[in-house]
Amino acid sequence: MSKRDKHEQMIREYAMKADTFIFDIDGTLYHIFYMVLNLLALFIKHPRVGINFYKARKAFRKAKWPDKSFASRDVFLRRQAECVGKTAEYFNTHLYRYVNSRAVRLRPFKGMRETLEMLKSMGKKIYVYSDFPVGNKLEELNVPNMFDGEFSAEDSGFLKPDARGLDYLRSKMDFDVERTLFVGDRIFTDGGFAHNCSMMFARIGKDWRWS
Repeated sequence: MSKRDKHEQMIREYAMKADTFIFDIDGTLYHIFYMVLNLLALFIKHPRVGINFYKARKAFRKAKWPDKSFASRDVFLRRQAECVGKTAEYFNTHLYRYVNSRAVRLRPFKGMRETLEMLKSMGKKIYVYSDFPVGNKLEELNVPNMFDGEFSAEDSGFLKPDARGLDYLRSKMDFDVERTLFVGDRIFTDGGFAHNCSMMFARIGKDWRWS
């Protein structure tokens, strides 16, 4: 059996278990190498901003926020900045304004688009849920308008693996959690989110195999 046949068989097996597929973006639809290169290019220009952003995201995930359900992106941006003694405008000015400007063009994993088309042909719902703003990434990866919804965890007021993001997704889409497969590359954030929300999880591996 060829690699392509094996891949299609794998997708069919997952499709028997799930009606909804939610994909991470960075490291999942394209190799994380390209994200690292673009972040390095930005951080070389603004090293202090890069360090503060890393510290802020780490501190935000560790913090115990009191909200019982999802919040908003404005709340998230304020809290994230406060984690390092900054204002939301600080990261907007020095980082988020460049979200659609990349030094290195993103290149999709081989077979990614064909897999999404296969799922759509089966009548499956497919979405993206990324810790970072989606921006123009899907257009650059040549899969514009292919997803049924595009969401950023930041808009929920939290980051993966926080299960409060599930309330946000439920406010945006109609799906059965137990018949949903989250596809990502990171065990802690993507796998953790799936586990916390009682979803199935598949991790992206070599040749875009899911395991």
